Amino acid sequence: MIPEISNRVLSQTPDYHKNTKIKSDCTSEYHTQQPREVLKKHNVQEQLHSNEHLQFQNGRPEKLVDSIGRKIYGMLLQSQMPPEFLGAAVVLATDIYNCTSHCSLGMESPHYHMYHKQPDLSFFRAFRCATVVHRG
Repeated sequence: MIPEISNRVLSQTPDYHKNTKIKSDCTSEYHTQQPREVLKKHNVQEQLHSNEHLQFQNGRPEKLVDSIGRKIYGMLLQSQMPPEFLGAAVVLATDIYNCTSHCSLGMESPHYHMYHKQPDLSFFRAFRCATVVHRG
């Protein structure tokens, strides 16, 4: 999976953003033949390693994971919901992220860039509020 994702991302990266270094958390899947071939194909010459327990050191992709993870942790902590509601917190945190504006997108939301219309924010409620689940 790592080689496919790396190849897709590096293929879509504009030349002025390409770098000859890549940073990872030193996991074993980066040390097999397939990922090395992908990195060589895209002229990545050096692989740097970060602390595997500090995701923010891996740059933008891990910053996103860290940001959403903090939102999830905050929701569960504030609402005092049990860990069984982790999945619901993940969905809500991801929806919130996709519906809020970002500097990197010219202060527009990822939802707007995907569908070319403003997202409907009326369904957002505080985590742990009473809801009705409709099953179709």
